[in-house]
Amino acid sequence: MSQSLTCSSATMLLERIRVLRDQFEEGYKRAVSSREFTEKENVITTKTELEQQIHALQEFFWSAFYLSRSPLSVERKVNYEHVETLEGHTKAVRTLGVFSDGSIASGSVDRTIKIWKRDTNGKYRATQTLEGHRGTVRVIQVLPDNTIVSGGDDDTIRIWKRDTEGVYKNTQILGSGGAQHWICVLQVLPDGKIVSGSTKGVIEIWERDKTGVYRIEEVLKRNGRSATMATLTVQSSGKMISGTGDGFITLWERDEYGKYREEETFLAHTTSVCSAQLLSDGRIVSGGGGRIKTWERDTGGTYTNTESYNEHKGVLEALQVLPDERIVSGDSRDGIRVWERGQDGKYTDSMLDRLEGGGVIDLLVLADGAILGAGVNGEIGIWQGDDPTS
Repeated sequence: MSQSLTCSSATMLLERIRVLRDQFEEGYKRAVSSREFTEKENVITTKTELEQQIHALQEFFWSAFYLSRSPLSVERKVNYEHVETLEGHTKAVRTLGVFSDGSIASGSVDRTIKIWKRDTNGKYRATQTLEGHRGTVRVIQVLPDNTIVSGGDDDTIRIWKRDTEGVYKNTQILGSGGAQHWICVLQVLPDGKIVSGSTKGVIEIWERDKTGVYRIEEVLKRNGRSATMATLTVQSSGKMISGTGDGFITLWERDEYGKYREEETFLAHTTSVCSAQLLSDGRIVSGGGGRIKTWERDTGGTYTNTESYNEHKGVLEALQVLPDERIVSGDSRDGIRVWERGQDGKYTDSMLDRLEGGGVIDLLVLADGAILGAGVNGEIGIWQGDDPTS
């Protein structure tokens, strides 16, 4: 399943859900006002049935969304080369996002978001620059309807939507905007709620009300002392895993009432956890300092460090585990490494050509195998490799 096809289908499904919900609300109000339903239980049954249909469509939609964000497969490439450099930001690029059509969004220390689209020659060009954040843009999420959600050092989350002419406008601002805290992580749950983490040391879950405005529904805080939320990933099941500035990893699971609870917390690194990803078999891959670690549950059910790799010379900033268990990692000094797992289960790495101005802060791996790196020098590097069978 291609990334663009999945995202396109998800977008159409989202629109269908919205239409159904509007029809449901209008039909239910009309039925009640005209006393079309004379028995209370019939009203409840009809309403419940419609809600169940809408809920089923929502679950299907967000499943499609997660497939689009994490393709079922990424083409395996070898002999990577630096093929393109995107220039436009005036300061370090902190975060990257990708649209369903392959366009790119980037956020920077220069307080802007840029949209990059391919021209007729297949090269990326900056087509829009979004301004509004009063501090570094630290994190971006692109939703399947092409809405952009961004978080920054100004303690705000901003929602950006396209107008009728295709120009992005800031339609909502969430948070205090007082710059007391930085928004460090953003994710989207399978039910469409936004999840944010900041230097406040808490995770906040935002849900849209009937007017379309996002409001905080739930606040999660780790037992014991709090620390900056440095990384957060979400599985399609809704389970979350977070990493904090004090080196701890926490797993979050929903309870019987649908509320999140802290399932397990353990010390993973002596420095901030830059990335923590939970694999389908329960293993965890994490990054912190200059080290990558893998974790498995022991016979007692406790996570134990099974492998450790310390090849990065700079601070590890980004890490992505691919569906075939390859790892792509990037640091702020040397750049990007690709890790292959051998028959003995151990990883070996190869280093990509370094950006002229230094290392990377964030990275993306696309379905066609291309690797994008957000440079500390304000550039975005693109690497592509060869088909190993050719």
